[in-house]
Amino acid sequence: MFGITFLNTAFLAGAIAAILPILIHLFSRQKTITVDFSTVRFLRLSHRKRIRRLQVRQILLLILRTLIVLFCALALARPTLKGAFGAGVIAQAKTSINIVLDHSFSMDALRQDGSLFSAAKRKALAITELLGEGDEAYLTLFADQPQPVFEQPTYNFDLLKDEIRAAPLSHRPTDVKPALVQAYEQLQASKNLNKELYLITDLQASGWDSLVASPLELELDDATRTYIIPILPEETENLAVQAVDYSNQLLRLGEPVVFRIQVANLGETDVSDRLVQLFIEGERRAQAGISVKAGRVNTVALSVTFEEEGTYSGYVELADDVLPVDNRYYFTITLQSSPRVLIVEDMPPAEADPFRNSAFYLSVALQPQRGSEVLAQPDRITVADLSRQSLSDYQTVVLANVTDLPITAVAQLENFVDQGGGLLVMLGDRIDPQFYNREFLPKFAPISIAAPIGDETRHQTYITVDQADVNHPILQVFADKKNGSLEQAQFYKAFTLLPGPNTFVLATFNNNVPLLVEGKKGKGAILVMGSNPDMVWSNLPVKGIFLPLMHRTVQYLASGTVGDHTDYRVGMPIRTQLPSIPLGQTVQVLDPQDQTTLIEPKIQQDHVLIEITHTDLAGIYQLRVGTRVIAKYAVNVDTRESDLTRRQPDQTADLLPQAILVPEQANLASAITKTRYGRELWKEFLWIVLGLMVAEMLIARDNKDRLDED
Repeated sequence: MFGITFLNTAFLAGAIAAILPILIHLFSRQKTITVDFSTVRFLRLSHRKRIRRLQVRQILLLILRTLIVLFCALALARPTLKGAFGAGVIAQAKTSINIVLDHSFSMDALRQDGSLFSAAKRKALAITELLGEGDEAYLTLFADQPQPVFEQPTYNFDLLKDEIRAAPLSHRPTDVKPALVQAYEQLQASKNLNKELYLITDLQASGWDSLVASPLELELDDATRTYIIPILPEETENLAVQAVDYSNQLLRLGEPVVFRIQVANLGETDVSDRLVQLFIEGERRAQAGISVKAGRVNTVALSVTFEEEGTYSGYVELADDVLPVDNRYYFTITLQSSPRVLIVEDMPPAEADPFRNSAFYLSVALQPQRGSEVLAQPDRITVADLSRQSLSDYQTVVLANVTDLPITAVAQLENFVDQGGGLLVMLGDRIDPQFYNREFLPKFAPISIAAPIGDETRHQTYITVDQADVNHPILQVFADKKNGSLEQAQFYKAFTLLPGPNTFVLATFNNNVPLLVEGKKGKGAILVMGSNPDMVWSNLPVKGIFLPLMHRTVQYLASGTVGDHTDYRVGMPIRTQLPSIPLGQTVQVLDPQDQTTLIEPKIQQDHVLIEITHTDLAGIYQLRVGTRVIAKYAVNVDTRESDLTRRQPDQTADLLPQAILVPEQANLASAITKTRYGRELWKEFLWIVLGLMVAEMLIARDNKDRLDED
């Protein structure tokens, strides 16, 4: 049902003027004069007919002139057609608005008139021009979480405009639902009768997934209206760097490190020979071209050689396209020449028989120097000392034929591996299989130990390695037969390893029993070796392959502790542990914009927990203790937001209560006025007045002509 209301009710008083033509007609009527005349019997009939026609025309003129005055007054009162009776009362009440402005990183997409975010700001500023005295406003910025600018409504519209102009672009993805829930709650708390929510967004498709999966369950009054103002890109073609991977290789000084760069084409057009550049500490070190088919992902490899140890920060960059933010992917990489290795054994070295002691052979293998470069720094301790030993100074721990461990030591090793440490377990004649199967291995990886095979007393009978994964970083050196082969070693006895899900078999005996099995835990890894490398269970220690095998094993296991290579996304907290903080030293984080923030460390029993919670920008974050940089972390955007596919506007409006779609090209003031106050009819009323005046002129002229004839 439709109702008509008037925006300028004061002019309705002018409708009283519509009685003026009637009053003029009544007061200007001439009195009838009787004139004696001869017989008029034949003229009377004709005269009556003419008089009757004149009276009808005069009545029509009176009606037309009355309507002309009436419709003029109504036009001045601005008649408005409403969709529901009585809505005009709401229209003229004070208004509360909430401008919900999308500042997710897809709003940085470029078009000819600038970025989408700049266009969105212009629309938001245009909305403020509709505010009048007594109105109030909220401003909510949103990406994946709402960011209200005003906790209480503001009546200072100049301040509102300043906040809109100063609104920053976020590097977070879109999730429209939390912002809508909070914005509606703010409006519902308002005492104003008229409430309006303005959602200004690029309608990025993935940002609506949560709302589609779980629609809003809000009870809004009839006076709450939602205006959706889409700000859309001119094109949706976009490339994004999704990952930079340098895992599964040994990081050695003086040797090339291969970076595998994954690039996604999120558009509908194939892209050919797009430039990819790799920068280390701001210096371009490598580049190549890449071609990616529409909707596909491709990988390009770039190599860089590092000559000095340390932690480096870098990024990969694509040539600019419509969305610049996702063209850059940040990473950190740490190289060190000699990882520290802690070898744990049952007995002190002086009491052990070197011939039967794998710890002895391992320590000897790790100590040789190649030129001036120390390949590893091994330390040896007993199980009894392990619980008192800080593991934070080591990258790899080796359990060399250890019988069992106290509970405290197991927990200590768990935390060590979780934080990125590497653990090598060598199984020999001293181990307790029941302890390893029940108390130890299940805490690290789904690997178990079954009955041993072979006889260490009969060296004439042995097994050899039949299959080895030479693509694994540890065994890559043996891909070239000139460097030797695991087949050269003879194994007289070995435990049967039973690998579970998500484990990796690196080498297998010729009877299909695994020799080396790898498992992952937290940021670190565990490697279980089924045969102890001593001279009792094998002759491996005296083979030329033993040194490169052990060097690469400890270096590979150490790579998890060399820097934090977690794939952090914008908004994810960064958590790390420090063994201690020097007295009087502060802990600070330097963000990508070179802003420094103090961090409050959390003191734990045997370490200090550091948590960086504000990671709102993509880039490199540096952790400092005092003036010394102790760690670097790379944070990148969530490339799900890089898909510029848009949700259809009409489908979007169906998800929101009382939603009204306002295209970007529409006259905002006119569109909002029509929905706020209805469709104004003053132009139509003036056309009616014009038509009435034309009719009045024609009838009046006809009357005059007929009177002249008489």
